[in-house]
Amino acid sequence: VLHGRAEFGGERVATTNFPTADDPSLFVGVDLDAAARAIYDETAKQTDVVFMSGVSAWSSGQLDNELKQGSWVAVKAPVSLALNAPGELWQDLMRTLGGEYAEMSCMPSMEEEEE
Repeated sequence: VLHGRAEFGGERVATTNFPTADDPSLFVGVDLDAAARAIYDETAKQTDVVFMSGVSAWSSGQLDNELKQGSWVAVKAPVSLALNAPGELWQDLMRTLGGEYAEMSCMPSMEEEEE
C-alpha cells in the first residue's frame, strides 16, 4: 500500500526531494482503520491510497547491491507520480529514458504473457 498521508500510518520512504503540496511524502504500509475512517468521513478520497498486488522482499543490503550491479533502472520522478500512476507507468517511464530502455517498453507485461 502506498499513500501520501502521515495520518494513515506506515513508514515514510526517503525521497531525494522535500515534500511539497504538489509532491507529498510517500508512505509504505497503512492503518486500514484510519484510512477507511477518513474516506468514510470524506476527509480523504479512495484515490489517496494505492493498493499494489504481489510481493517484493529483499534481505538487508540486497536492493542496494542490485542497484549497484545494474539489475534495476533507477528513474528520478516526483512522488506524486507513484500516487497517481497511470496504468502504463512503467512503459511511459522507460520510453522517456530513450534508447534501449524505450525498446524495453515494448516488451509484453507478465499479465499479457499469462493470457
